[in-house]
Amino acid sequence: MKKLLLLLILSFFSVQGFAGSCPDGSEPIKSISEDGTYYVFNCSNNTNNNVTGQSGSSTIGQSIYKTITKGDAEIYEAQMLLNRFHRYSVGSPNGQWTWETQSAIQKFYQESGQNFDGKWSSQILSDLRDRRLITMPRSGPLSFAEKDEMLDEIRLKGNEISKVEKPWYKLNQLKFAVVTADEVSPPFCYPSPQDCIDSPGNYKPDPSNAIAGDFNGDGLQDLAIAWYILIHTTPREKTPSHVRFYLNDGNNNLISSPEIYALGEVPLRHNLYRMTVNDFNSDGQDDLFVGTMGVIMRVKGQKYSLNDFEPNLLLLSTKDGKMEDASHLIQGQENGGMIKDYTFSHATTSGDINCDGFADIYTGNVLLIGDGTGRFSNKSRDLPQGVHSHQKANSFASTIADFNGDGCGDVVMHLQDGINIWMSHYGKHLPRTFKELKMEDYYGSGNMGINNMVSGDLDGDGDPDLVTAITRKNPYYKGRKIVIFINQEGELIEKTKTLIKDDRDQDVKGRLQNYGEGMVQLIDHDRDGDLDIIDSTAGSYDQNGRFGYTIFENDGTGHFTVIPDSELVILKEDMFNGYQFDLPQTTYGFPIDIDGVGRLDYVSFMRSPSDLTIDNLYAYNSIFGYTVLGRDKPADIEVIEKIQKNSDLTISPKVKKTKDSVKFESSIKKNDKVVFEGADKFTKFNIGIPLDSSGALIVGFKDLKDKLHDKRELKVRFHIKYGDIDFASTICFWHKPYPESIVIRPSFKRKDWGGLKIKESSSSCNSRLNGKSTLKDLGIWAVITDLEKNAYKIFEALEKNSSIDLSVLLALPIIKNM
Repeated sequence: MKKLLLLLILSFFSVQGFAGSCPDGSEPIKSISEDGTYYVFNCSNNTNNNVTGQSGSSTIGQSIYKTITKGDAEIYEAQMLLNRFHRYSVGSPNGQWTWETQSAIQKFYQESGQNFDGKWSSQILSDLRDRRLITMPRSGPLSFAEKDEMLDEIRLKGNEISKVEKPWYKLNQLKFAVVTADEVSPPFCYPSPQDCIDSPGNYKPDPSNAIAGDFNGDGLQDLAIAWYILIHTTPREKTPSHVRFYLNDGNNNLISSPEIYALGEVPLRHNLYRMTVNDFNSDGQDDLFVGTMGVIMRVKGQKYSLNDFEPNLLLLSTKDGKMEDASHLIQGQENGGMIKDYTFSHATTSGDINCDGFADIYTGNVLLIGDGTGRFSNKSRDLPQGVHSHQKANSFASTIADFNGDGCGDVVMHLQDGINIWMSHYGKHLPRTFKELKMEDYYGSGNMGINNMVSGDLDGDGDPDLVTAITRKNPYYKGRKIVIFINQEGELIEKTKTLIKDDRDQDVKGRLQNYGEGMVQLIDHDRDGDLDIIDSTAGSYDQNGRFGYTIFENDGTGHFTVIPDSELVILKEDMFNGYQFDLPQTTYGFPIDIDGVGRLDYVSFMRSPSDLTIDNLYAYNSIFGYTVLGRDKPADIEVIEKIQKNSDLTISPKVKKTKDSVKFESSIKKNDKVVFEGADKFTKFNIGIPLDSSGALIVGFKDLKDKLHDKRELKVRFHIKYGDIDFASTICFWHKPYPESIVIRPSFKRKDWGGLKIKESSSSCNSRLNGKSTLKDLGIWAVITDLEKNAYKIFEALEKNSSIDLSVLLALPIIKNM
């Protein structure tokens, strides 16, 4: 129990120190910082480990440190920081004043143009803290992973859904994910110290890494997105990278679900990147490992970058369907530290490398061997000589598969010199051979970059083949192309030109080439029994660029044909009411099986412009996701268009069940029938108006032309959905000049409120105060209160959806300025 408590305490470690017991032996009090972005721990003497502070030593850090070793706490923390910067690595921190520590500090001061006398002092720790580039806490409140609401008013125009519906695909959720960033980036240089931007604007959230898995153990595919913040090479204070889980509700919807985190908090990093899903703790459920990139900051005019790296993220499933941060189970990361010789992970993959039946991980430049319980040992020393050394280029792409059929996983990795395979023999993990694969040089000597790779049986012969995505180094990340290697008796032979045509690295007939970053996956998208290639990228950063989701369909023999963009559901900026979006073609796409039938489903994204405002609120850089469902059978597109033209095109919020709506349903049932003229009699809003407190939804309106009175009054009959009941009621809008406002009064005639009998109120538009008790018993008091709260919101929706000039009738210019 004490060990478990220690591990829980250590999960709150920050760069300032460790959260542990207070000097008097009591437990620190955990609270959220004033700006809500991180946790603080306070003892009775007000000592804390505020992660954004820069001064003083952490008493809590000293206390927890003494439970680990007998060395000096400040030296220990200094060693941890030196390892994070990597250029000054000291090996395993031990709190002792070693020669390695002294030498690393000497180098640190020399490179900063300062003198060092060779003796330890607390000033060294202070200087190292000032050198930090990452000030993100290791965890934060669940609010970090909640869906943002800045884009809630975004809606499709009247008949736009019919334009995007396809024979094989249909639009599902318009905004299953909404993420915004409101932090301003400092000037930065990227990708080189010569490519500098002085006024970059806000950081941008980016969903470039997403992966499907059953993360809550209910048998349905969910989606995990490692939200990546651009620009990623600068220090940030309040925009952390984190994983959001979107759980499948079984009704074809992905729901943002931060409550899946078992400890009630979200693990945070500066820069999470590539992910891999596997059963690391052998409980039969999916787990998740995410590699980190840290900060590699280019400095204008300087040859060397400033680095600050961070631990990787390991999330293990629990028996109650949660995900728990188990990053401390990786050797080197026990106390918030770093894996020996680890820098960053541009490539992350998992599989059984040492032939023991348990999943292992190759990430960045390290090899982590799993024991089947979720613990990992650092066995990088087993890698080919020089591969795991920081002197060797990091792996930018990798995959694990048993290419020679001996029962052990082989590792294919892209290093500085090309693509290499590290292959076992005769069913033994070691020794292995290490050799380079032969492939065509597509972009000139030294100019081809391998961005991502994956393995699977493409040609149906039972052994795994290799698929990789290439791009140019110069111009940086320009163009993207799929390259295929076929497995011939354990030898991987490139067969690209005979198997696939991919022109996304070329400008074709005015259509600009693709951006080179992305993720390749091998999945049977059309359920015909073979593996298709699905490439998810950022598309193009140009208006006439390409869509970011590309499907290459397999004919069963390993020959591939691209599905044109015209067959996919793609939202564009001219489809939306009131808001214009830039970069409509830069959307990512990720495959996932949401509904279990038909073609594979996918999710995609659109980004808002940086100056977007909604309801007078600045929306900053926002991005929202939408889901697309693959049909079981091809639909007749003419029939779709005809149905859509005459049906409800609204993507509306869901009607919520509440105690009051249950009362209302019960009251209606006593009448045996609902008095309602029918939904087809009403003009539908482009997006329904939710009445949040009651749970009701205003769906449409009618009789606007016939119910106009003078400039101070308007009567409108609304279609309202409340619980499972559709009904109508007349609402009166009153223009009240003193003070200037709009007031709503409901009608209680016989055909209002589904035909409920309301004795206390009988006039056309009456104050409902006299019948308050009855209205509460009937369950409609909450709806009336909601109507009054949202009077202007409802009136504004009428104005947008009506051809009548309401501003003249109700003196709208005066009202809008109130």
